[in-house]
Amino acid sequence: MVNPKQVGALARVHVLFCDVDGVFTDGKAWQDQTGQWRRTFSVRDTMGLRALRKAGFKICILTPAISTEIRAHFEKVGVDVFKDDVNDVRAAHDHILRAYGLTLEHAAFLTETAFNTVELRTKDGSLYVTSRAGGDGAILEISNLILQQLASLARAESRIKVGEL
Repeated sequence: MVNPKQVGALARVHVLFCDVDGVFTDGKAWQDQTGQWRRTFSVRDTMGLRALRKAGFKICILTPAISTEIRAHFEKVGVDVFKDDVNDVRAAHDHILRAYGLTLEHAAFLTETAFNTVELRTKDGSLYVTSRAGGDGAILEISNLILQQLASLARAESRIKVGEL
């Protein structure tokens, strides 16, 4: 559950910045017969990502890895920005936000925790840590949380407008 004082911060978010390893994958990789490194992506997480995009969120994938496999996955899923070989994540955030005409206040970040879960945070701090592991439904969990919180906020705002509260 998101702290009620932080729901307002969530309502300002328009862009989600995501890492790949440990967020969309369980952090494991293996080599196939051709020597290519491979990762496994969760179908549930893909559904969550698509739901967030459908709700109007810009999804930006930033990873230090260079992988045709990762690029192909996110091109197929459909994201707004995909950048690999990112060494300066903060500079990449700033560049993308400027391109959208937004500020850090409009951004949220999905990153891996030390416990193989995923943290949702804004510039003001942590909003939520998943119970699901990265690569095992954590993104769907966050998607459901964000969409439920925003729907609750919208219902409360509509009640205020008609004087029900």
